[in-house]
Amino acid sequence: NNVPKNRVLKSKAKEILGASTNEILGASASDILSESDVIYVDSTKGNDNNDGSESNPVKTFVKALSLVSAGGTIILKDGTYTVPVQNPTTYTISKSVSIKGTNREKSILSFAGGFTGTLVLNPGDGGFVDFSNLTIKAVPVAMDAQSQLGISTGSSNFINVTFDAMKTIAVYSKASFINCSFNKCAPVQNSIFGAIRTPWEKVI
Repeated sequence: NNVPKNRVLKSKAKEILGASTNEILGASASDILSESDVIYVDSTKGNDNNDGSESNPVKTFVKALSLVSAGGTIILKDGTYTVPVQNPTTYTISKSVSIKGTNREKSILSFAGGFTGTLVLNPGDGGFVDFSNLTIKAVPVAMDAQSQLGISTGSSNFINVTFDAMKTIAVYSKASFINCSFNKCAPVQNSIFGAIRTPWEKVI
């Protein structure tokens, strides 16, 4: 059949458990398709109406994050994927997830950090948000913008990651940086913070 292998038909489970035909036929698409352990994203060939399988990738990171199951993996094909951080708000990743690029320099997760705009990693105690083989790029909207990545709870591992124009990486929990590079990452003028700020000195 045409149902992707990485999807579970909830309607089938309902049928097995004795749900009526009317209940099954009345189920919405979101009821029928469950979250997936692996979601693929392609900025050029993807479509957010797709299921996120390798042959039918979604287009945006935000859509992929909504589809991936907790503890799952998002695969970013070559391209730039914008996270909707707006001044002075934040965008929070609140589930455990691994985010992997297919090309360190060409798989780019980008956000326009306004003066206080921040991408927050907050998967909860015992959770994780891991990044590998990609670039995390901040696009400051002003010369004195404080483009930030905040690691709030859980742990984060950054492996083969390039940080581009990140003014501050604030580590309030646990993080490791392995084979990472920092391009144009410096504190804002007159700031007491460096590129990596560790208020509680819990970097491991």
